[in-house]
Amino acid sequence: MKEITMKSVKSTLFVIFIITSVFSTLMAQNDERKLAEILMFGKPFYKQNTEFEWEYYDAIATENNSSEKLEKKELSLTYRNIIGKEMIFIYDLFTVEIMIGSDSTLSWKDSKSKKIKDEKTRTIHIDNKITLKSWLDADNTFVTMYADFYQGDTHAFLSKSDGKIEIANGSIKLKD
Repeated sequence: MKEITMKSVKSTLFVIFIITSVFSTLMAQNDERKLAEILMFGKPFYKQNTEFEWEYYDAIATENNSSEKLEKKELSLTYRNIIGKEMIFIYDLFTVEIMIGSDSTLSWKDSKSKKIKDEKTRTIHIDNKITLKSWLDADNTFVTMYADFYQGDTHAFLSKSDGKIEIANGSIKLKD
């Protein structure tokens, strides 16, 4: 009789040990998550521990460019009213002037060469303000350009023929 009782006590203690281990691991991960959120963003993602509403964080934006974000909102364009307008795309790596002719064409010139290049493009409309445009440049660079015409944000991914990839972030302005 003592054997059965001793076995049941051992199995009960083993189950309690497993449950405690799993629970403490989950709690430690939760604490680490909160610490990481506070270190990276200054506050946790949850508004309060009792609420289950998420707050939005823009990991790219910093306090230094918050005034710049307000200026970009003044662009307030949609894809339909940018057709035929000359725009300046100011990237951290380069600056180009672009005129979008349609979903399948655009003309651009680099600030250095001033030679106008016409490109056949593919366009994906994310919504009426945001697009993804892709084309193969003459030097076999595959360009994918994200453009938010309302906010004035742009990002370009350049896949070079030698296998290197460059990422450029920038802003969009209308040419005067």
